[in-house]
Amino acid sequence: MNLARLKALGIDVAREKLDLENAKKKTKTKKHNNVSKKRTEFSSPSEPRVTRRQRMMQNETSEERAQREAAEKVQRDELFDGDGKRKRASKTTHTKTRGMEFPNVREEFPNSLGMFGPFAMKTPKTNGPVTVVEVGEVVSGGRRRFASEFWSRSGCLYHHPYLIGYKAEKVFQGRVYVMEIVDGEDRPMFRVTDKEAPGKTFVGETPTAPWYDLLISKRLGTRISGPQFFGFSERTTMAAIGFQLEKSGEKEMLRQCYSKGYAMDDGEVEEEEEN
Repeated sequence: MNLARLKALGIDVAREKLDLENAKKKTKTKKHNNVSKKRTEFSSPSEPRVTRRQRMMQNETSEERAQREAAEKVQRDELFDGDGKRKRASKTTHTKTRGMEFPNVREEFPNSLGMFGPFAMKTPKTNGPVTVVEVGEVVSGGRRRFASEFWSRSGCLYHHPYLIGYKAEKVFQGRVYVMEIVDGEDRPMFRVTDKEAPGKTFVGETPTAPWYDLLISKRLGTRISGPQFFGFSERTTMAAIGFQLEKSGEKEMLRQCYSKGYAMDDGEVEEEEEN
């Protein structure tokens, strides 16, 4: 009855806007904090720190290992010549290559096009059960959808857009948390809510930010990866995003996914379309 009254008075919408504004202010304040202080909170001097890359390499399949090694070879060839000397930077030289190729949805999932969701995953990359409920939609607003804020960061495993309305559920320490991507006008906002206690909501400008705040509130000295918890490190999720882009006719966005975010010349575009 209380929830119905809140909706009737429009208080729930006002609270959501207030959460988004507070999350933006909190993110700006965090940028001025001492980075070394954050490392101290989450690291133990007696134990060597295991990076996310090392954990992924331990759990990757032979196919994923081959793709990663091929991507690393491309990166080395682009940065260094035959004598091992670094090449001079130019406008056409790529200085960053992401770890994994975006899945070719038609080749890898030929019988499932347009039939994704909901689906559940439980692999070492998701660090526990994750269920994708809604894949979401491409952000509206013309060229705004190609703004860097609406795409995954350079350190992420895949290059992909953040679809507004994306919704997933994550089991963490025996509790179910709802993860969502909402439109924050100038950027997507990532929201994590305790499913059994809707008042416990955390919002941030990256997938990791709300989870970081959640861990702080619980006083847990552990490290997490927001993209992994959201399910963005899984090829199944990437395929679902690819299906959504195909369904929406977003060929240019798909090309950007396949090219790992780099501009493609006319020859590369024609070759990609043929494939």
